[in-house]
Amino acid sequence: MEYTLKKNDNATVDLNLSFSKEDIEMAFDKEYSKAQKKIKVNGFRPGKAPLDIVKKVLGDSISKDAINSLINESFFALAQDLNPYPINLPQFSIEKFERNEGMIVKAVYETLPIVELGEYKGIIWDNYNIEISEKDINEEIEFIQKRLATQKLLEPEEKTESGSLLNIGLRVFPIDVDIENTEFREKNEPQNLSIQIGEPTNLPGLDEHLIGLSIGNSTIFDFEYPEGFADESLVGQKVKMEITILEAYKIILPEINDELAKEWDESIQTLDELKEKLKNDIIHYYDTNINQKIFNKILVDIRNNSKCIIPQGLIYEEVSRTYTDILKKNNIKILPLEEFCKKYNYEKEKFESTLKLQSEIRLKNTYIIYEIANSENLLVSNEDLENYINALKETEEAKNHIRNNDSEKNIIQNKIVYDRVNKFIKDNAKKTDSKTLTKEQAIEFLSNKTAGENEE
Repeated sequence: MEYTLKKNDNATVDLNLSFSKEDIEMAFDKEYSKAQKKIKVNGFRPGKAPLDIVKKVLGDSISKDAINSLINESFFALAQDLNPYPINLPQFSIEKFERNEGMIVKAVYETLPIVELGEYKGIIWDNYNIEISEKDINEEIEFIQKRLATQKLLEPEEKTESGSLLNIGLRVFPIDVDIENTEFREKNEPQNLSIQIGEPTNLPGLDEHLIGLSIGNSTIFDFEYPEGFADESLVGQKVKMEITILEAYKIILPEINDELAKEWDESIQTLDELKEKLKNDIIHYYDTNINQKIFNKILVDIRNNSKCIIPQGLIYEEVSRTYTDILKKNNIKILPLEEFCKKYNYEKEKFESTLKLQSEIRLKNTYIIYEIANSENLLVSNEDLENYINALKETEEAKNHIRNNDSEKNIIQNKIVYDRVNKFIKDNAKKTDSKTLTKEQAIEFLSNKTAGENEE
């Protein structure tokens, strides 16, 4: 067999295979020999007919099997020597076949993505400094105070007040219904809910009807669903509500002192230490997320200035993984894409197009990051991986599980490479003068979508 290659610009290679008549005869002989072991020929026991008789009986009927075996076996024997290396089995087409002359077969196989990096050093990197106020820290302390609060069941004579935690039975009736109608009430079972008086997430105007009640008390009032209610179809609708206090608790907040600090974090001895740790944690959180946002935006620019061609086979594999992940995350049983779109009211072509675009972007980002890592000697060695696993705050059993799980090791490897490339690009960037952001400004900065985030 002889072959020729022609490398294309789209991460594919044209492969031509030429087989001699001797190659073909050898392939036919192999199939005849296989068939000889099980064929039934009159006058002979099964599998005992002489080979020359088997050939006469079968003739060209084994042509398809002989040709397929010859092509596939030849390709697999050849694959290790092909450059670029094929990442999947191609579809073969027979251009010419004459048993007594030879055969010409053509195929197109896909290769690893083609990546030619654009500029990734000296890129503008916007610098930000996070400024945390006393108010920000006090809000965190108040959150901790609420988390460490205890509950005390109200005595029968005690009344609910702002801050009380309630378990209620809620009935909702049309505004013009007689709620004393026994038959109607039986059909309208109360909904049990937990609610804390004074929480900002409560429906506007609801709290005033819950204050001053004792356990077992009921209150009936007219209510109009406000603007911004989750179910838009109910906005502006007037109803009657009946609320029964099933349980009521007084929330007892601990004092804000050193004892609270020690209860929250055993490594801390004083309230001042806790405040300092909270400040550093908040700064680290926003620094990390802003850094990631800036890097992702820069990665879009690098991708747009680079050549990165992903073969269609890899894209469709990523689409399949992405679709499967969507089903798993939403606890949906495995469905064909067409059934999923029909059931959940998605336009199939648009949904497929979005999945494909997102998959291609993710793959391009990954291969560009790894190309930078390879160019700058930032790849992860086995020693790096082992050091990372050893540093994890996990049991030795959990660490061994990671060591023996290729999927989890790949996740760790990708994280290390991502972080190294992120740091390399930042270290080699042209940094702007630092801009100070308050916590509120940092939240707003992170909430604003960039072009790169919209792609995802």
